[in-house]
Amino acid sequence: MRRIAVRNHDAFCAEQLVALGVTPGGVHVTVNRAVMDADCVIGVGSIVPHHIPGYSGGAKIIQPGVCGEHTTGEVHLLSTRHEQSLLGQTENVVRHEMEAIADQAGLNAILNTVLDAAGEVVGLVFGEPRQAFRRGAALSKSVYGVDLPTLADIVVAGSHPCDIEFWQAHKTLYAGARCLRTGGTLIVVTPCPEGLSVTHPDIVEYAGDSPEAIEAGIASGAIHDLTAGALALAWANVRGQVRISLVSGGIDDETARAIGFRPFPDVQTALDAALAEQEALARVAVLPYAPDALPLVEQAE
Repeated sequence: MRRIAVRNHDAFCAEQLVALGVTPGGVHVTVNRAVMDADCVIGVGSIVPHHIPGYSGGAKIIQPGVCGEHTTGEVHLLSTRHEQSLLGQTENVVRHEMEAIADQAGLNAILNTVLDAAGEVVGLVFGEPRQAFRRGAALSKSVYGVDLPTLADIVVAGSHPCDIEFWQAHKTLYAGARCLRTGGTLIVVTPCPEGLSVTHPDIVEYAGDSPEAIEAGIASGAIHDLTAGALALAWANVRGQVRISLVSGGIDDETARAIGFRPFPDVQTALDAALAEQEALARVAVLPYAPDALPLVEQAE
């Protein structure tokens, strides 16, 4: 820290950004000026399953890492054009757009770790961004993959380590939903001491709407925060597949209902309600660390 200057990227400051045109996928690209001025760009991070680009790591350090907020919103929207999230998919439209943007930004190499549940390094990849990322993603799948003997009727999913607000804890939804049959119940358990979202508070106004209404709001400009609009769509897509119950000391009942979730005071009450809705003996699964879990649904019935 004595030798190296550390700068915090500001995605909302136009003076810090350079416009690079439009990708073949239609994304308008702006990137931090300091990155564009650099002689060598090395991305540093870690590879875990992620619902937007399949896995974190690789080119994700450029997009969204050092891009403008509108670029990030457009890329996030690409991930919502599917019935399910892109969790665990190495090759997908979002990853390819991220890599195209990283090429424009001059990403030379990546240094990415794969960690275990204790935070210890299982493996490390370094080199050309595409090749190194794919090696790391294969290792990440072996670490975070969870075999499913069968799909569940009810899933109890904890948000750790993404606990601070629902803008992070929502990652619980995608792994949880992958473990459920259509029409099952997902019980999300999360503290969220900072509430729904400190940086995107307006999302509460439309996150409970239908996907069609959210899409219309984005198209008309009524929803100007594209990244928040994309997450609202992702939440709505999950609600279209399963029921969502919420146990959270940081999100009040009114807010939970506003975003389309059913609030409960504790896990047992939520579980009792879910069991009462089942027509037969229910199968219950528990994901204590859902944001980092990768349910291997290809092995489920």
